[in-house]
Amino acid sequence: AVAGLLVTVLPRLPADQGVRLGAFPALLRIGGLRAGLLAVTLLVTGHFAAYTYIRPVLERVPGIGAGLISGLLLAYGTAGIAGNFAG
Repeated sequence: AVAGLLVTVLPRLPADQGVRLGAFPALLRIGGLRAGLLAVTLLVTGHFAAYTYIRPVLERVPGIGAGLISGLLLAYGTAGIAGNFAG
């Protein structure tokens, strides 16, 4: 709902020119951008590392077998991806 509202309320901002992959190394020379990319990389890595610790906790819950744990983690990951695209 929020994404739909943003699409209707915010003005279109067309790009002046296309960006090529070769421009990426030049972007990494910008200190603030480099720090931001590093922070995002660490956050995403930490998010996926959490799967390692969630599984042993779920194995201790009665009635949750290995097959169900895999399904729950798959659903959790799918919901995370959907949430990223939904905004």
